[in-house]
Amino acid sequence: MRLKNNLSYLNIKKCQEEESKKVNKLNLNKKQTKQINKLIAAINQCKLTYGFVAYQLGFQGGIKLSDELRQII
Repeated sequence: MRLKNNLSYLNIKKCQEEESKKVNKLNLNKKQTKQINKLIAAINQCKLTYGFVAYQLGFQGGIKLSDELRQII
């Protein structure tokens, strides 16, 4: 599957573009824009880290479950 054909991605990309237009209409100065960009970057980093940790915990849980099942079987 390609990203350009993924409906979830396309929907969130459209939402991002619409929200970006709204922010642009606020005519923020450079300092305000920089602060908003820092906030967005921090939020994105937090979500990325959460997803990575959740994936690893799920993967480790799957290995543990697999080991437990091998002991039972």
